[in-house]
Amino acid sequence: MEPALSGLYGALASVAGKLALSSGSPVSALCAAEFGTAAPWAVPPGYCAALQVGCRAVLFGAMLGCNGLMLSTFLMALEKRGTLIVVVISSTCNMLASGLLGQLLFGEPVHLSWCVGASLMCLGVGLVAFSQHDTSKKPPG
Repeated sequence: MEPALSGLYGALASVAGKLALSSGSPVSALCAAEFGTAAPWAVPPGYCAALQVGCRAVLFGAMLGCNGLMLSTFLMALEKRGTLIVVVISSTCNMLASGLLGQLLFGEPVHLSWCVGASLMCLGVGLVAFSQHDTSKKPPG
C-alpha cells in the first residue's frame, strides 16, 4: 500500500506545483472569476495580486507537503519490502496518477501510446510482484 501511496502523493505534488508555479494556471484568472464584469473601481487596489500570491503560496506549501508525504511513505515501504518492488510500484502509480490527473484537471491529451505504455507498466508491476511473491515461498538452499 505504501508504494502506491507514495506514487499518488508524488502526482498530487506535481499538480499542486503546476497550479502554484505555471503562468497559465487558473490562479491567474481568480479575479476575473470573482469580479466578472464589475467596474474596475469596485475592485480594491492590490486585491487581485494579493489573492494570486496567497493562493500560489498555499499551493506551493501543498506541493512541499505532498513531497514530504511521498518521501516518508516511500521510506516506510522500503523498510517493509524490497527495493525493486517499491520503486516499480511507486513509479507506475505516479505515472498513472499524473497522466489521469493531468487529463482530468488540465485537459491534457491521453494518447494511445500513453495507454499502451501504461498497460505495459501495469503488466510489469504484476510480473515483478509475482516474481517477488514466488521467490519468497521457495525454501533456502
